[in-house]
Amino acid sequence: YSIGSVAVGDSGSYHLVVKQGATTATSLDATLVVHATPSYLNATNGLVLHLPFDSGYADTSGRANNGTAVGNPTLGAGKIGSGSLHYSTKVEGGAITEANYVELGTPSDLNIGPGVDFSVAFWVRFTGLPGDLPFLSNTKNSYGDTGIDFAPSYNGGSWSWNIKETGTAGNSSGLYSPVSRNLNDGNWHSLVHVFHRTGNGVTYLDGLPVNQHDVSGLAASDFTIADQTWEIGQAGAGNYPEPGAFDMDDLGFWRRALTDYEARAIYIVGNGFGRSFDVAAPPAVALTIQQTGDSVVIGWTSGVLQSAPSPTGPWTSVPGAVLPSYTVTPPTGGATLFYRASY
Repeated sequence: YSIGSVAVGDSGSYHLVVKQGATTATSLDATLVVHATPSYLNATNGLVLHLPFDSGYADTSGRANNGTAVGNPTLGAGKIGSGSLHYSTKVEGGAITEANYVELGTPSDLNIGPGVDFSVAFWVRFTGLPGDLPFLSNTKNSYGDTGIDFAPSYNGGSWSWNIKETGTAGNSSGLYSPVSRNLNDGNWHSLVHVFHRTGNGVTYLDGLPVNQHDVSGLAASDFTIADQTWEIGQAGAGNYPEPGAFDMDDLGFWRRALTDYEARAIYIVGNGFGRSFDVAAPPAVALTIQQTGDSVVIGWTSGVLQSAPSPTGPWTSVPGAVLPSYTVTPPTGGATLFYRASY
């Protein structure tokens, strides 16, 4: 059964009925849920770090997990909001000559202990085929070290991640993107990594799930490195000698697994509307009209009451109109006025 152009109204339960003569067999129901294309997303539940990089390195999650510039990272035009982070490391003769990155310290909010689901989302832009200078990590170096690491795939132009537990066992799980050169085109790309500790680590690229990797074997593992700082654009307190230059925007860290809808919506809302994942949709507006004698009472639930001589404007705010209602004396001489509530 095929639906040519799926719509919200197609949501529901579907089943198959097979008949042969007097015999009938009915399948179990299959439930289809169709979401309207989102223009807002408010995914602040469990959010413990949000760096929009609009005017600095302040955390807007309310958890005060602010970043600190090390070296000379810079802020430029962003994909979401007004700014983005540019970080880089230069290496000559195997030694770091310049490391420009952001340090987050060792906040308890980013201590991922046994059984803790977590998610990380950010936008990234780069070119070329750099190594694995981390996007975000609390590791000594990069891929394969104890802790949590998100980085480019080494000389692959794509993404990678690795989680390795503390202790003598050092069990780990990690993945290089099965597809190379899908990030390094100089355009902004959305990456969302979602970890269900008893299930899969799921990677979303530009709103689409591109990989699922079983991480259930590390459900009881601890990825907290007590003396290792979290860093954006470096590792090991700025001592990882891997060159590279990247732009990053709108970094978020959650102590929960984002839903499939949320992971997809981060890209849709950001790419289509330039909004971050912490912007609540404005409340719905209801407008009522009631005649009282020779007057009309206009009620509205939110916003500013405006009027215009035609539906196309020009619209201006009505002087003296205050929520929740305003009494209007209809114009005389055949004149017409239109009203609306606006933000």
